[in-house]
Amino acid sequence: MTTSSPTKTRPAGKAGAKAARPAVEALAPAEPEAGRQAKSADPKAAGGQLRLRDLVERVTSATGGRARDVKAAVEATLAELGKALDAGEVLNLAGLGKAKVMRVTQTANGPALVVKLRRDEAGLGRKEPGDPLADAGEDR
Repeated sequence: MTTSSPTKTRPAGKAGAKAARPAVEALAPAEPEAGRQAKSADPKAAGGQLRLRDLVERVTSATGGRARDVKAAVEATLAELGKALDAGEVLNLAGLGKAKVMRVTQTANGPALVVKLRRDEAGLGRKEPGDPLADAGEDR
């Protein structure tokens, strides 16, 4: 007599086939619940927020890594960035820009940081390798 267990079973080792995951669209409700706004395709238009889950999904798809490993790396990175900002360090990170704590206000929930983020139009703020330090005619 076999009994079904409520726990999930996993294939043994790497040789086992992975179960097909349902599409993300299939998991989302067809219509937004009462009191909630529908997500727009353009996050700027909707004033959307980037949550940890969303960030992990984006990094996982960009790197092809395992979600569990990516989540651990993202959480550790965010924790270190938070510590650096709490210490008043200036962050100068390619791809993000230069972030500087301008003001700290103590609240009941902990410190509230006002951070100035300066981004370059090109995104990275660096010249391509092989480009001269000055453009033609800028040397005088």
